[in-house]
Amino acid sequence: MTTEDDFQTALDAHPEDWNTRLVFADWLQDRGDPRSTGYRAIAVQRRRPLSGTIYKRSACWWHCKPDDTFHNIIPRDWFALLPAGQGNNVFWPLVTETRGVKSRRECEDALARAFAQLPDDRQAALLKPLQQPDEPKGE
Repeated sequence: MTTEDDFQTALDAHPEDWNTRLVFADWLQDRGDPRSTGYRAIAVQRRRPLSGTIYKRSACWWHCKPDDTFHNIIPRDWFALLPAGQGNNVFWPLVTETRGVKSRRECEDALARAFAQLPDDRQAALLKPLQQPDEPKGE
């Protein structure tokens, strides 16, 4: 892949492709793009926005609900850094008839930019790979 649109098209076709997100993060980093670590964290945390149809348009959104592990649930401190005025304390973006319908790319870009605002120690914690349910626990 040679352009951002190539990566985004691939991710639109396969939203659960964490490896493509990691390669995209590397590609962004090579270009000095501040979204690179955020996309890396999205891949490591295996997060992707939930998608559906709202007002007869395709839409995606993030959700912040403690103790839920669904793929669009974002930790509260990270979620709180998403652009203000576009969501509430549970959903981003907030869906209304006049605004709030976002694409997967817009949602992930916003979350990647929000990640850069987290303190360094919190970023480091979120960049640690998640232990998958079928993996043995480390000692």
